[in-house]
Amino acid sequence: MQKKIPAQYLTHLSDRYLVELPGSGLSWRSMLLGLGLVVAISVGSPYSIWMVGSSEMTWSYFPIAVGAPLFILVLGNALLKRALSAAELITITIMGLVASGMPIFIVGLILSIISKPYYGALPTNEWAVYVHPHLPDWAIPDPAHDAMRFFYEGLPSKDGAIPWGAWAEPLLWWLLLVLAVYFVGLCSVVVLRRHWMERERLAFPLTEAALMLTEEASGSVLPPALKTRAFWIGFAMPCGLIAFNVPSYFFPGWAQAPVFQGWTFSPIPHAPAVQLLLYFPVLGFMYLAPLAISFSVWFFHLLYLVQLGLINQLGVFNLCADPFVYGGTPLSWQSWGAFAAMVGGIYLCYDYGAGNLRSWFFNAAGGTGGRAFDWVAEQTRHPAPVDWDKLGLAGSGVLGYGVLALLYYRVAWWPLHPVGLAVASTWMVERIVFSVFLAWACKALILRLGGVALYQRLKPLFIGLVVGFFCGVFLSFVLDWAWFKGAGHPILHG
Repeated sequence: MQKKIPAQYLTHLSDRYLVELPGSGLSWRSMLLGLGLVVAISVGSPYSIWMVGSSEMTWSYFPIAVGAPLFILVLGNALLKRALSAAELITITIMGLVASGMPIFIVGLILSIISKPYYGALPTNEWAVYVHPHLPDWAIPDPAHDAMRFFYEGLPSKDGAIPWGAWAEPLLWWLLLVLAVYFVGLCSVVVLRRHWMERERLAFPLTEAALMLTEEASGSVLPPALKTRAFWIGFAMPCGLIAFNVPSYFFPGWAQAPVFQGWTFSPIPHAPAVQLLLYFPVLGFMYLAPLAISFSVWFFHLLYLVQLGLINQLGVFNLCADPFVYGGTPLSWQSWGAFAAMVGGIYLCYDYGAGNLRSWFFNAAGGTGGRAFDWVAEQTRHPAPVDWDKLGLAGSGVLGYGVLALLYYRVAWWPLHPVGLAVASTWMVERIVFSVFLAWACKALILRLGGVALYQRLKPLFIGLVVGFFCGVFLSFVLDWAWFKGAGHPILHG
């Protein structure tokens, strides 16, 4: 599950500031601060979850590892009488966003997979028979001289040397693949950008928060949003809840407020439960999204649960499970088809042992690599014919997206956006669907009662929810790093 930043968000930021504002954001100070943020993200993010046991700082497309430092930088910039321009702040933000997808969701996944096939081979999984003969030497580190065993279990002594030679060639080839993927993604966005931004006029809620935090106002060192009472009320709610729990880190008997903890109920028989989880950043960001999108996300998720309940009850499909698919297999293929239609840390491991890190990626008994190669071995052991059921479900997703897109763009009163079908069955939507519903309900009520004027006036409140949660989680990480290394207090996907 890769979390690379969609390049259209970065393009939107650059279009707003790096091009339109006088002067360039590419100054020496912005580049140095941006590089400092990149290094901090690359080192601090894996350290937070794998060593400290604290929160996941790079989760989501606009992560805490970028949002919290940006807010701190904005406040510091105000104290320095706007030493950095808005364009320079946006440059730093873009550099952080590009880096945030790399340490966990690219480097972590690659290391966990290519290190596993020899170390994780057992007589029971038969990888030696079905996997090893097909592994190219240039793509997998040489397991000789216990290089992979030391990677998972740690070096036998602190003075031992890391066997870089086993990794050099494979990492070079995988790096070229990563660069190629990024390049293809950039080229795709260049092709689609004009259609998205000028013809469809898509909204980009994730970048709207950054734009509001870096907005310049004549005669003021603070962005206009930070001068409103609404922003600080929104900021205080999530940050105050997290701060309320801090004493319990030191005194376990201290009462705790439920932060990012939800309840479940099962309104649909034979279907997964609905999670009532209040996630403040989703509430804030989705307030900025068009009502049609927020409505479609929760509507299609409920429709997905109804479909899955019927499928499970009637036993219509008997599909084999897919690796890295969380949720209902049948409708995940439907969402995949809709999505296709829509789109048209090496040091920590050897020092401490990857198997000792607090990450399922490197779990010695399975993890990402184990799941991947177990699936490869099973497919080699029992080759499956073309699964027409899965392809049919994917085709239904393509057809459904096409029909919804036609209705949405051709029928003025049609309320459902086709993107809801593409994301309805994903694990992330299961976690955030209640927050999406609340954001939709709040925005719809605000627009009905006060129109666009009230919606604009309350924007800082919802941006404050995002920034307050980011800063609260960041504060929790700092405390974990200082006093609770290895026994942290994860708030977000720890």
